[in-house]
Amino acid sequence: MGEASYPLADAFTNLAPFFAAGAALPQEQVPSYNLLNIRLGYLLWREPTNDYIREAELGISVFNALNDTHREHPLGDLLGTRVMGWLTLKL
Repeated sequence: MGEASYPLADAFTNLAPFFAAGAALPQEQVPSYNLLNIRLGYLLWREPTNDYIREAELGISVFNALNDTHREHPLGDLLGTRVMGWLTLKL
């Protein structure tokens, strides 16, 4: 991926000194980054019934598995790796 440009609005740059004394304006460029998301799931059990299927699944998801710390927008949060796990039951 390449870098992206988000030009700042004129009103934002003109009024910023009045609201944040001495604060720097955000950069207009977002550098390039690599993003790898992974999801793994394991079906624990499955039991068909007359009307529907009952099952249980265990899952794990990793966002930004390469830990390429980045911002997706100049004003956005600094994103790192996030790991989530869950158990899904359909009864």
